[in-house]
Amino acid sequence: MKSIKITAPARLHLGFVGLGGRSAKTHGALGLAIDQPATVLEAHHHPQWKSSGIAPNKTVKYMNTVRAAFALKQPIYIKSIQSIPEHIGLGSGTQLALSVATVCMQLNGHDVSPEKISGLLGRGSRSGIGTAAFFKGGFLVDCQAEKTRYARAISKRLEFPESWRIILIIDETYQGIHDESEVNAFESLGGFSEKLSTDLKGVLLNQVVPALEVQDITAFGSGISLIQKQVGDFFKPAQGGRFLSQQVAKILDYAERNGAAGIGQSSWGPTGFIIVDGTAAALRMKSNLENLSRGSDVRFEVRAPRNSGATIEVELLDALAHHAMTGN
Repeated sequence: MKSIKITAPARLHLGFVGLGGRSAKTHGALGLAIDQPATVLEAHHHPQWKSSGIAPNKTVKYMNTVRAAFALKQPIYIKSIQSIPEHIGLGSGTQLALSVATVCMQLNGHDVSPEKISGLLGRGSRSGIGTAAFFKGGFLVDCQAEKTRYARAISKRLEFPESWRIILIIDETYQGIHDESEVNAFESLGGFSEKLSTDLKGVLLNQVVPALEVQDITAFGSGISLIQKQVGDFFKPAQGGRFLSQQVAKILDYAERNGAAGIGQSSWGPTGFIIVDGTAAALRMKSNLENLSRGSDVRFEVRAPRNSGATIEVELLDALAHHAMTGN
């Protein structure tokens, strides 16, 4: 009998470079997988389909979707050990959905393409970054002119320098726009102008990607910051400013003027990020920011990139262990 533990990384959504309003044909985006926070599930065969731990209702919803779509016969039990906080811009929904689908499929002996699973669960229609972070990790570029049958495809993946660090800025008083409000925001804003999209893709392909390939953090970070500012200004009517949280915005401005290589907001926020070179520099910056922000609702976390996707650990259970876990 098998038990599976899956650990899926959070992701930063670093901005769109193409946005076609209601059409999915001209979307494009960039993002990065990071080591923490993470979604961690444990699963094993069980007499009934069952879930416990964090967000059990969502877990069951995804279980039922996959179970029905692929006529899965072997019930499983999933326990959520750790989760990415919801609606703060770190991709919690996609990582949970794909984690649940993966353990359900594996414990039922099925092998299905990542894009098909993602599309089935309603992920990856506007951006392929979350799905690619789950399956591949690293720095990810989605500049496809069309999406695949099931979900958006990634056009480029690069290793992110292991020594570079990301400081997360988390404002506890906000949640990012999500669900129906997110759909309404995209519809009301429409798409990028041809000039904006051309400019953004130019920065991405002519500055950000080449700088990452040679590990030039200064050029890379300035390119990310430029994309963030232009995209943030486009979304300003929906989120009330270039960045959702004004506290985060002030911190990002300070960081940019005091040694940060790059700054921005992940997805709809409120989480902001700062890119710096090395752990020592990150810890110094974090200490300075904590002193400046004392008494506020903002907290800081130093994170590393993750150049691999979700990890799966398989353990064979003996009959006694299985009885203890299932009661059968």
